[in-house]
Amino acid sequence: MPAGWPVLSASWTRWGPILQTLGVTLINLQYGDCTAEIARAEEKFGIKIHQIEGLDLKDDIDGSAALSRALALVLSAPTAASVGTTVWFLTAGRTWPQLGNCEYPWYANSHVLSPKKFGDWATRMPDVADELEVLASGAECKPLV
Repeated sequence: MPAGWPVLSASWTRWGPILQTLGVTLINLQYGDCTAEIARAEEKFGIKIHQIEGLDLKDDIDGSAALSRALALVLSAPTAASVGTTVWFLTAGRTWPQLGNCEYPWYANSHVLSPKKFGDWATRMPDVADELEVLASGAECKPLV
């Protein structure tokens, strides 16, 4: 694992509050063999993460894009943003491609969610979970910044 990786990317163990949000169906969009990580998350958090059988998320870009487009919200998948799906990107801090905005300007339905302190996932992930719960309930969301 590269130096700094735990800061740049939230460990799967930090995703608990998000993964356990009521009213949300979890669908894996991560390509590659992540079976072990999914099994650990399912066991640890008492959830089900659906995987679309027969869909090669890496090499079937049309299938991946179609699945992404069919979803109401995706967390951190650029393919989904490119087909117009609402995407919340989770980043360790502000990034230059945001061009000073709270989103990536070339993705119409994106929002970048960063901790106030660079890499502070412990405080940011519960906030994201709270907002996801509001969205799942059908209530109007406040903008996450």
